Amino acid sequence: MATDGVKMLFETAPKEFAPVEGSEKVLATLKKNDGEIIEPQEYDIVLLATGRVPNVENLGLDEAVIKFEKRGVSVNKHLQTTNPNVYACGDCVEGMNFTHNSDIQARYVIFNALLFGSKDKNKIILPYATYTHPEVAQVGYNEVQLKKQGIAYDTYSADFSHNDRALCESNDGLYKIHCKKGTDTIIGATLIGGPAGDLIVNVTCAMHNNIGLKKMGECVHPYPTYAEAFRKMADDFNSAQLRPGVKSLIRGLLDFRR
Repeated sequence: MATDGVKMLFETAPKEFAPVEGSEKVLATLKKNDGEIIEPQEYDIVLLATGRVPNVENLGLDEAVIKFEKRGVSVNKHLQTTNPNVYACGDCVEGMNFTHNSDIQARYVIFNALLFGSKDKNKIILPYATYTHPEVAQVGYNEVQLKKQGIAYDTYSADFSHNDRALCESNDGLYKIHCKKGTDTIIGATLIGGPAGDLIVNVTCAMHNNIGLKKMGECVHPYPTYAEAFRKMADDFNSAQLRPGVKSLIRGLLDFRR
């Protein structure tokens, strides 16, 4: 995005907006988290991501003995409300407001309410994508979350400078997969560029079925595709497992065969 001329200000929030006299432009004053005030500048357009809140008021939920707050209806891990005969799912429940999250929760509700199931919403491995250019997709933990929670991890990455499909299409990007320290157990991934929103399904499926990065790499990946990045990351994992003693042993065996 920086290459396309986008300037990004991190840890910064708008402090004040004001109209520019005789113009349709907006004068914005920004403030950094450390308290520094950025000199007011004129902008053509201001976009505000205000978010959404569920409309759960005036539905008679109190009469149905269903607990709720401004953030949504209260449910347990089985999506059951405080009225055991009523279940809730989707955007009216606190959590990530994605269509595919509503879909999987609805499937859980059907199973739990009608088939006496016990599916746990907290065990849903939920991927999501931001359809910008380049496209961004995420599942599980990202690096900031891993560091904040003190989780030991290894990161394997692949940028598009070595991906022939990306080079042919003149696309930039970076894919990262995070594994539990010293293992190939995937605990998160961030994909930027290419068909990231489609490819995050590969990682999600692996996590859901307890398939490690090593096994992902053992699958045949068609050439040339963006998915080859997974093979590259798996190769990096395998290389990292070669201890100095093992490397010496392999060199010795090759010397012996020669």
